[in-house]
Amino acid sequence: MLTEIQQIILDALHYSLCGGTKPKLNNVDALALVEEAKAQAVFPFVFTTYRDELEEALTPQQFGELDAEYFSVVTNGVRVESEHGELHEIMTAAGIPYVVLKGCASAMYYPEPALRSMGDVDFLVHEEDIPRGIKALEENSFHRDQYEFTTNQSAYLRPPLSTWEIHKSPSGIPAGEAGAAIRAELADIIETAELHSSDGGAFMAPDRLHHGLILLLHKISHMTTTGIGLRHLCDWAVFESGFSNEEFVELYKDKLKSFGIWRFAKIMTLVCEKYLGAPEHEWAKAPDVEPQLLEDIILDIFAGGNFGHKDENRQREIKYLTDRKEEKLGDKGIAAQALASLNAKVYTNHSFIGRHKVFLPIGWVIEGGRYLGSLLSGKRKNTGTSAMLKEAAKRKSIYQKMDLFKSF
Repeated sequence: MLTEIQQIILDALHYSLCGGTKPKLNNVDALALVEEAKAQAVFPFVFTTYRDELEEALTPQQFGELDAEYFSVVTNGVRVESEHGELHEIMTAAGIPYVVLKGCASAMYYPEPALRSMGDVDFLVHEEDIPRGIKALEENSFHRDQYEFTTNQSAYLRPPLSTWEIHKSPSGIPAGEAGAAIRAELADIIETAELHSSDGGAFMAPDRLHHGLILLLHKISHMTTTGIGLRHLCDWAVFESGFSNEEFVELYKDKLKSFGIWRFAKIMTLVCEKYLGAPEHEWAKAPDVEPQLLEDIILDIFAGGNFGHKDENRQREIKYLTDRKEEKLGDKGIAAQALASLNAKVYTNHSFIGRHKVFLPIGWVIEGGRYLGSLLSGKRKNTGTSAMLKEAAKRKSIYQKMDLFKSF
């Protein structure tokens, strides 16, 4: 069941995104309300909705600090927006086709884009253009972040605040047939990108088909690992609300069904309708989706916060939720999934064992020894394991009801 503070935040988002009558701020802990809004990456919406009430409830010093923080968040958004414009200038000058992922591409669907919190500048280029893209960044005072890179993306920093991530493919694409079909659909995402403009300048954004697919993949990727915040839910709410029922069905139904995420799109839309006041759409109706599932999802979002920042166990839960090889939610039970994750870790860290699987038990001993050593040295704390396993099992049962990437 939602707490009073959680409901107040949802009311503020409903008002900010969909309009209507301004909700009342009941006699709640104002600072606790603000902290929860920050954890969900929706602080600007809550602050602007309840600004007068917060000023009355807090001391002048407390309110002044919040006002300054709000200004800082919005100012940072303006900076990131201008960097999207700078990205367009840099890539255009270098002759490199690109498309923005999230960021301004998501913010432009909001009634007040400046209120959407933004962080990095994420953009996609063709894989063969990665070296030229990196060179263009380095020529503009960026250097690689040695701690933030994967086989799919690399982060580049420019002091004091800029972080740009260059991608060779969108994140969240699973392995297997579903992944192959999704990659084929996204193959022309750069070619079909559309030029948009904001106060910060021009930028290339995905067309509506590709943007919706990116949003869904991004949600699945983070929800089934550390978790998503309300900002992710808002991104989907303002995007899907812009379609008529007929438009959405024509553009998405067949494709999302073939990818196995049509049910997921329906469920997330139902969550948006129930808790954010998004317009109801006939296409999203699903008699087999119980109201309890929608409540479980919104409570799961609140429990983890943006990228799981509210719960330190979220990072530990990943190995019980996802299949590293398949890059998607695992079909196994908690114990079996943990073993599969351990095996994948052994194969990754010890290539010899990967080639000669008969030595897998030796890998278990090595990794177990490392884990024990980290506990004894204090580098890792073995706290709340029982609660973590219980929460992982609960989360997995929720996500399995979404039938992710299962064609039907």
